[in-house]
This record gives sequence, C-alpha cells and structure tokens, in this order.
Amino acid sequence: MRSFTTTGPIVPDQHYSVPPLERIDLGHILGLIEDQKYCTLHAPRQTGKTSVLLALANLLNDGSAGRYRCLYINVESAEVAHNDVASAITAVIDEIAMSGHDNLADDSIEEICTTVLALNRPHTELKRVLSRWARVDPRPLVLLVDEIDSLVGDSLLTVLRQLWAGYHLRPKNFPHSVILCGVRDLQDYRIHSSSEKEPVTGGSAFNISADSLRLGDFSHEEVLATVKQLVARGSQAGGGVLFFYVQSALAWGPDSAGTAHRRDRSGLLAGRGETHMGPNLRPALASQCAMQGGLLPIGNRPRPLASDHEDGHPRGSGATHPQAGHAP
Repeated sequence: MRSFTTTGPIVPDQHYSVPPLERIDLGHILGLIEDQKYCTLHAPRQTGKTSVLLALANLLNDGSAGRYRCLYINVESAEVAHNDVASAITAVIDEIAMSGHDNLADDSIEEICTTVLALNRPHTELKRVLSRWARVDPRPLVLLVDEIDSLVGDSLLTVLRQLWAGYHLRPKNFPHSVILCGVRDLQDYRIHSSSEKEPVTGGSAFNISADSLRLGDFSHEEVLATVKQLVARGSQAGGGVLFFYVQSALAWGPDSAGTAHRRDRSGLLAGRGETHMGPNLRPALASQCAMQGGLLPIGNRPRPLASDHEDGHPRGSGATHPQAGHAP
C-alpha cells in the first residue's frame, strides 16, 4: 500500500511523491555536468535531496542523458571519525568501493581501493582512488556525494582539498563532474581545523564550485499533485480522505498507525478519515475535499465530532499534543 514518507528516499511504487527530477532545473544541472563543472546542492533535511540524487544517477547511468557512469555515495558513515583523517578517508573510500561494485557492477573499484588504502597515505588516498578509477573506463565519471556536511574539521578539509587537487586532471584522470550535497550551502561553512589557527571557509576550501544549487520548497501545485494521488486511492478504496494544507513550518500529524507525532517540515497533513475525523466522516466533507482537489482551506477545517479522536488521539488517552495542523 502506498503512503507518504519522510524517513528516506522515495520509492515511486511505494510512496506518494512528486517525480524528483521535476523538482530541479534538470537542464541546468545536466549542462553543468556536460561542461565538467563541480557544484554543490543543499536543502533542509527530509526535503528530497537524496531522492533527487538517486534519480539523477539513474538518469545518467541509463544513457538517456549522455554516455556517463555515475556513482552515488553517502558519506555519513565517516561522521564518527570526527578529526581522525585516516578513519574518515577509509570510510569514504569503502563507500566508493561498495557502491561502485553493487550499483555499477564494477569489479575494478574494490581492487583499486584495497591497493590504495594499503599505502596508508590518507591525505592523498581519495585522489588516488578517483584518478585510477577514472582511467579504467572511457565513459566520463560523475560523482554524487550525499551528506557531505556529516564530515567535520580536518576530515572535511582533506576531502575537499583532495577533490581540488585532482580537479585539473579531469575528465580522463579524475571525475568529469562532482556534486556535493548537504543541508547547508558549503560556502557558509566555517571549518575548524587542528592545523589552522582560524576557521577555514567552505568557499575557500572548495573554490572550484561553479554553482551553489538549492532544492526548492514544495509548491502548491506539487502538494496538490500528491494529494490527488491519495484522494484517488481513497476513492477506489471506498473511504473518505481528508487533507489540510497548512501554513506552519512545524505541524503535528498522524503516522500510519494514527499516532500523533511532530514533523520537522510539513506543508501537508494527510490521513484517512478515521484518523482525523473518526469512522463517521461525513460524506459531504469527503465530497468537498475531492471537489477542491483534495485541499480544504485551513479556515474551513472541520472540528472532530464529539465521539471521534481529537488532536490525533482517542478520548481519555491523556495526550497533550496541540491540535493537528498547528505549530506547537
């Protein structure tokens, strides 16, 4: 059964969603890649960054956007290394080896990574791996690095500086294009290094970035598109579905079990009638919801019936959460 999710990248067959590549200026990004540019992408958490990167990797690898091989990696596993450069670089290279083998069916990358790590030279190991791997296939190598800001201090600096050091070798001897993705704009970073007296700015450490891209907020039209998907499912199932499009950046909404929980980012509260309005959801309200494309203005939001759940909780539950749809 399809559902909404904020707990990871979307799977179109399982989740109500907007096609990820429709949320970005795909032509601009493909132009940057074609022109061998390195850039950054940022947006708040749980807004679809990973879904966009995975969809972009699939597009580049299937050949419809050119003859590329694209590797997506998530470097969050290196976060625990903090300022331990050797441990952080080993974790990043392990991610490259596993993802390259599993997602690109490339048998060469594991051997390359093992050979380079045996040298025990962490301040050049990432550059060596990417340089050697770029040469084994004539197709331009595109690298998408997710959660780049999980790295800190010296570990982040050495990754950025090794990318900078190999930049002039592209495209034959280094990645053709690189996109670094995180929560904040890399230019705004203040990186505290044990080897530097003053904080190093991200813009200085990665001054080869041609553009800083931001994944936009969901538009009214995008919210409406996902709402219509669930309205259609509710109609097919014979049950009413009620939606509220709320202005608040913080909202309370029910999960699939009907338990209220706080969402960090929500323009949308969605649920079956029995969650918001109880099992006696009036047909007229369901009809009004469907007629308006699944959206009810917040001022017209109906109150729960006396016998129904209130604030996402059954009567007598002792819950003290604010009313669903309002910021606490």
